[in-house]
Amino acid sequence: MRVEEHVEELRRRLIVAGIFFFSMFVLIFLFSSFLLRFIISWIFSGVRIVTLFPLEPLVAEIEVSLVFSIFFTLPFAVYQLWAFISPALTMKERQVIKGHLIPLTLVLLLAVIISLFLEKVLIVPLLVRSSALLGASSLWSVRSALRFAVFFSLAFAFSMGVPYVVAVLVKHNIIKKGYSAVRPFFYVGAFILAALITPPDVLSQLAIALPMIFFFELIIRVMRR
Repeated sequence: MRVEEHVEELRRRLIVAGIFFFSMFVLIFLFSSFLLRFIISWIFSGVRIVTLFPLEPLVAEIEVSLVFSIFFTLPFAVYQLWAFISPALTMKERQVIKGHLIPLTLVLLLAVIISLFLEKVLIVPLLVRSSALLGASSLWSVRSALRFAVFFSLAFAFSMGVPYVVAVLVKHNIIKKGYSAVRPFFYVGAFILAALITPPDVLSQLAIALPMIFFFELIIRVMRR
């Protein structure tokens, strides 16, 4: 297949993925107010949520629609990417990717579920109590609450997904070093990545780097069995 044909196929698959994303966005936007109310009432039950400017509810509904649209479009986009690159892969590479694609998706989904549960039962109540100790009320805007929930879920999913991918690459010798040789590089990389994706404070960086290291060690022990 010529380069022009590859480019045309890639363009076609990107257009299909874009249409799917736009369709999901329109559909989810119709229920965005319900989703936003559910997130606020379930996760932030101990926080008083306010709006700070007239268009904030609409902006928040657009943002929650974008988040859920990306979430539901991602599996479809991954399939389109797989269909595009699979003809160029060897049989072994196809087996490796196919054998771990569904487990990785489940790991990320589990990470999102766990993160929402932690926000509900631990993180938000802890923040509310911290404010109460200072004699302050917990008064958050709609967008700040939504962005907090989304960021924490994405960071937690990232901290579980990256160790899984690295462990798989080592197991199948795509990274030409054993777990023991990769471990110190992964530890350093975890803190560097945490510093890049979190605010510039130590607690936020530890909250991402330490779970990443923990899941890396856990996945290694599971894969060695």
